[in-house]
Amino acid sequence: MRHAIVLSVLAAAAAPIRAQTLDPVGVDPRAGLRVDTVIATVNNDVIMLSELRTQAVGEVRTLEAQQGRRLTPEERGFVLQRELTKLINNHTMAQAAKTLGLAAPDMIESLFQDELRRAAAEQVRNLGTEQKFSQELQRQGRTWQSFEREQRVEKMRQFAEELAIYSRLQKQQNLFLTPRMMRELYEREIDRFVRPSLAIVSAVVFRGDDAPAQAAKAIEFWRTNELSSRELADRYPGATAIGEIDAGTLVPELPLAKFALAGPQGAVSAPIPFQGGLQVAKVVRFIEARNASFGDPDVQTELRRIGLDQVVAELRQQALARAAARTEVLVRQAR
Repeated sequence: MRHAIVLSVLAAAAAPIRAQTLDPVGVDPRAGLRVDTVIATVNNDVIMLSELRTQAVGEVRTLEAQQGRRLTPEERGFVLQRELTKLINNHTMAQAAKTLGLAAPDMIESLFQDELRRAAAEQVRNLGTEQKFSQELQRQGRTWQSFEREQRVEKMRQFAEELAIYSRLQKQQNLFLTPRMMRELYEREIDRFVRPSLAIVSAVVFRGDDAPAQAAKAIEFWRTNELSSRELADRYPGATAIGEIDAGTLVPELPLAKFALAGPQGAVSAPIPFQGGLQVAKVVRFIEARNASFGDPDVQTELRRIGLDQVVAELRQQALARAAARTEVLVRQAR
């Protein structure tokens, strides 16, 4: 119940996050200098705005690289909200490691202290000395206490998941993945196992008296060079690039469709007559057709992997719900 309340609070908190124009890559200069602030509390633990920014910056940069543009303020607000939910869930699971009743609290604390010493020793080994480790923490604006706190959240979360999910799965795997469930999973995921070939094809059209000669040169060049159709067309005056096309959307009888769906990836076609000119095509992505039965050993292995992933996700959600019932969460609206 409390976790459901938390989710609704998070939804309400999205607007203040966006309104602050928080930029995970850099603080908005119009906001003035802000040292840090508490963005949420999980029982007695606090989640700082700096921690949220640090968590979100990698995701923002990845999305911007994939899309080739800067994210809008609304999109950045969505990323911040999503990462805040992850942080709250991590803190919730970490605090539940000692309260889920799956192992004695003293044993959990002892395991954590061992892991903490191991993590610190690894840092010292990588940096050379304890003094250099201390200097590196200082350079990052961190302390031993903050390092220990970060390790506690992560290690305790891992302990909780190991006890609540993987130990249970190891003992009861046959109950979670019965033959009937495997068959039902195969039927739900049939498109993974029975499908036609899939292909994305790109093409360049040549017209004019010199089209055959240009097409022949383009074929040889395209076979050994990774160029888009536009980049290839730019090398030949009068050539026209045709962007990437899903071969499955073409009329099956068309020569271009037959060529693309035959594969393999990287194949370059012979000249194909096209609207008074010649078309040269290249398969830029290709997935072979598949017709695998339920009894195929590879299908069984894949079904087991998919099924286990789904079971783990379900058990994780159950463990998180149990942990949330023991947790008080407050999301604060930063001013």
